[in-house]
Amino acid sequence: MNRLFTLLIISATLYSCGNDQAKIDALEEKINQQSQAIQAEKQADLEKELAEKSAELEGLKAKEVSKKSSQQTFHAVGYGDYPEASERKLTYEELSRLNKRELRIMRNEIFARYGYIFKSQDLKSHFSYQSWYQPLYDDVTNRLTKIEKENAEYIKNFE
Repeated sequence: MNRLFTLLIISATLYSCGNDQAKIDALEEKINQQSQAIQAEKQADLEKELAEKSAELEGLKAKEVSKKSSQQTFHAVGYGDYPEASERKLTYEELSRLNKRELRIMRNEIFARYGYIFKSQDLKSHFSYQSWYQPLYDDVTNRLTKIEKENAEYIKNFE
C-alpha cells in the first residue's frame, strides 16, 4: 500500500510541474502495474492463509472423527466367522441356512467385536479361543451401529 501511495504522490508532483502527457501516462501505467502486483500479493496471501486454515480444519475434523471412532471402536473389524453381521443387513436366506448354535455365535460375534465380556460359559469359552477377541466391557450396547442392533434382533428371532 505504501508503494501505491508513493507513486500517487510522484504522479501528482509531476502533474503539477508540467503537463507532459507521456510522463503522466507512463506513471499511471506504473501505478496500475503496482496496484495489480499488490492485489496479486494480497490474493496469494489470502489463498495461502485459506489453505492453512483448511488444513487446520481438516486436522481438527480428523481428530474429532478419531475421538468418535475411539468411542465406538471395533476391537476386531472384519473378524469372526460372520463379519457380515456387522457390515450389512442380513437376509432371511442367509439366516435360514444356519442352525441354532451358528445363529447364536453369529449374534454374539457382533458384541464380541466390541469386547463384550460374556457371562455364559459356552460363549466365554468359544470367544476365548478367538485371537481377535478382547474381553473389555460389561455392556457394549451403546457402541453398536444401527445395522448391528437390527441384525442382532433379527438373528435372535431365528434362534
